Amino acid sequence: TVDYSKKELLDFIIRDFENVSYFPKNNGWDIEIFTLNKLNEDYLFKKNFQSLKNIKVDLIENKNWLLVGRKNQTYVNTELFCLSQGFFGKKKYSIIIPGGMAFGTGRHESTQLAIRGIEFILKKNKINNCFDLGSGSGILSFAVRLITKKKVISCDCDKFSEDNYNSNMKLNNLNGLFFLKCNGFRHRILKKKRFDLIV
Repeated sequence: TVDYSKKELLDFIIRDFENVSYFPKNNGWDIEIFTLNKLNEDYLFKKNFQSLKNIKVDLIENKNWLLVGRKNQTYVNTELFCLSQGFFGKKKYSIIIPGGMAFGTGRHESTQLAIRGIEFILKKNKINNCFDLGSGSGILSFAVRLITKKKVISCDCDKFSEDNYNSNMKLNNLNGLFFLKCNGFRHRILKKKRFDLIV
């Protein structure tokens, strides 16, 4: 726990460690740092944290979380879609997204709510062109494409997302989808484009 008065230390932790979570707790921040090094051997830790109290170190079991997720395979149904990691369901549309290094298999509530939102919007509005900003696995692009049959442009800045997107597009036998590797709207193709829907 880092006292609120030590803002410089919190700023340092957030800036210099790659995997950090922090939460307000009593009179300070409860901080979790995930590191491959043992903390007592970590140079940054030795230099900055030895004066701190209430430090707890847990070893996390080394697992292949992708395989664990695939073994615990489930499916999710929305009004129009069956979202799964490996089989076609009995809804109007099915999207198969195996667990990968990009976000979006359909199991997370945020993805489910986004797809329900897309279903709701497309009931009442005609969409001719859509842009998926931060596409991850491509699941939202695929949902829009299946319902509208219109071209969808997607982008992400992450190489894992690009690879997952392309392999998931093939797996689901989809076309009419165009992936751009860029950060946000920073791509020459997007400069003069207008979209009816951005997800």
